[in-house]
Amino acid sequence: QLFEQYIAPELQYIRDRLEPSDTTTTKVILVSTGSFSPVHHVHIEKLVLARDFVLKKDWEFLCALLCPSSDEYVKYKLGIENAIPFLHREELIWLTIKDMQISFSESVFVSRAESHAGLFYQQVIECYKEYMVQQFPSFDIKVMYVCGTDRSIGSFGWGIWEQEGVIAIERPGCHFQFSLPNVHVLSSPQKEDVSSSLIRKEGLESPLLRNPSVTEYLRKHKLLGKCSCKGRWNGTECTC
Repeated sequence: QLFEQYIAPELQYIRDRLEPSDTTTTKVILVSTGSFSPVHHVHIEKLVLARDFVLKKDWEFLCALLCPSSDEYVKYKLGIENAIPFLHREELIWLTIKDMQISFSESVFVSRAESHAGLFYQQVIECYKEYMVQQFPSFDIKVMYVCGTDRSIGSFGWGIWEQEGVIAIERPGCHFQFSLPNVHVLSSPQKEDVSSSLIRKEGLESPLLRNPSVTEYLRKHKLLGKCSCKGRWNGTECTC
């Protein structure tokens, strides 16, 4: 019930998209997880590449879900002084999608399954899969994990491969060496390494910040750089 509470928007969208007369076409939900602290253009470009792959397979694309990590996790991973609260991370994702003008923006959702339901990313994928089977048993719905090859290699032991499949986007300097039936490795036109950690390191002047509204939002709320006063966490302006 807790999981259902936090996936209500995307669940209603999926329910509205399903045609009772079409139960044979394979339908796909793309799920991408991460801290998104902050989000960058490659996070969204991975979804574009994955969706193109789905359509080339003659599957039906239902929606894409971006699942940011919980505030507790990003505080643990990055330290409270460097982490960005979910409230801001969610808004930055929407700003990035708007700036990039992707054609299927109405089918993209920021899921709260991981950030608010207390689930690890592997559990998020499992829960979505189980929920689709329970709610729509007559439909063939795949829940596919979208990630970079660096995450796919690191996730090898988690059993995600045994689920409906992984779409791994090649990341510069990180090549997937395994041959697995459920893993689809896609090449990326991206030749430079882009990461949230590099943006945090380089700050507002980072050349990796390519979406003007994102840069302005980060500047306005002082979300890059250390926040020793913890203003970004208690709802006040950072005074650092």
